[in-house]
Amino acid sequence: MQKKHITIIGGGPAALMLAAELDTEKYEVTLCEKKKTVGRKFLVAGEGGLNLTYHAPLEELIQQYFPGAFMDPIIRRFTNEDWISWLHALGITTFSGSSNRVFPEKEWKPIDVLNAIVTRIRKRGVHIRTDTQWLGWKEQGQLLFEGWEETETDIVVFALGGASWKVTGTDGGWRKEFLERGIDVRPFQAANCGFAVAWTQEFLSAHEGKPLKNIALRYRGQVAKGELVISKLGLEGNAIYALSRLLQEGLQSESQVVIHLDLKPTMSHEQVQQKLRNSLLTKVTDILKKDLNLDSTAIAIV
Repeated sequence: MQKKHITIIGGGPAALMLAAELDTEKYEVTLCEKKKTVGRKFLVAGEGGLNLTYHAPLEELIQQYFPGAFMDPIIRRFTNEDWISWLHALGITTFSGSSNRVFPEKEWKPIDVLNAIVTRIRKRGVHIRTDTQWLGWKEQGQLLFEGWEETETDIVVFALGGASWKVTGTDGGWRKEFLERGIDVRPFQAANCGFAVAWTQEFLSAHEGKPLKNIALRYRGQVAKGELVISKLGLEGNAIYALSRLLQEGLQSESQVVIHLDLKPTMSHEQVQQKLRNSLLTKVTDILKKDLNLDSTAIAIV
């Protein structure tokens, strides 16, 4: 029996995962990526630490996604534990870091993780076409590509990504093609993003690029633990990324929002006060540095 042909358009994590799991005994599978290599944004994400998943109970994990109701049945069918087991089956070992985030072991660089997944895809007989950009549809409805005269496909899967990193190919240009075809697509909105803070030039000169580690942020009753990085424009880091959706909602109705930063989330308010009362030091900066173990960046913010 002749196999049906599936064309996957896109070369990011979703496309690669699908290509790695489709039954190539039943389907002829072709993956089309417009850049010279697949997984370019995957590698960019890995530059800041390749956070693979969140090691937490399922109910808590689902709350990390939005809209949760949409993702709920999907995550229940393939959980974070299933994902970790899938990686382990490829030989990719992992560990749980701070705030229950899961990363590859140190000997596994992001490119090694990507190569392991691509190797699985190729071994399964999937055709990977790079430098093959989807341009839309022909008048008769067939797919139109630059770099490939595709003849016929039975099933098309669009895994095209957002508009967050143009240099990697994630430019959101496909939305125009969908709209012209009458397919409604919501405007793109940033997900994990930094937020502007009006730092003084004096503060930036001393602390730009410096991290604030093991902190907690609170906004509208939600708490996010992790790390922040002082950037020229404001704050970056996994702690503020976790609150980005709520912060954006707040900024839709206000010109600015106030977040609460806890530099010592493992200590109670009473414990901090006791440290301050019992200190033998007299200078505030010395007390913060030696009794509360705050670094110069944290002290500057205080």
